[in-house]
Amino acid sequence: MPRQVKDRAQIVHLNAQSWYVEKIAQHFHCHVQTVRQTLYSWRDQGLGGLWETPHPGAQRRWSEADLDYLESCLRKEQRTYNKAC
Repeated sequence: MPRQVKDRAQIVHLNAQSWYVEKIAQHFHCHVQTVRQTLYSWRDQGLGGLWETPHPGAQRRWSEADLDYLESCLRKEQRTYNKAC
């Protein structure tokens, strides 16, 4: 389970334990609005509100031509290729 989902579940739990939003934000070193947004998501969507939503836009995908090109490069040169950041 991703750390953010665990943190959101803990935020909901602390709120149920009568912690104030400001105290929860201080505990998690985040903004008060982040805590409020988590609680609203929990209220409106239930358990599903704790998970990340898909980001807009098309997902990047490797085409067959891209993979063929990379394989040909690897055959020509005997060096290691890493993802550039």
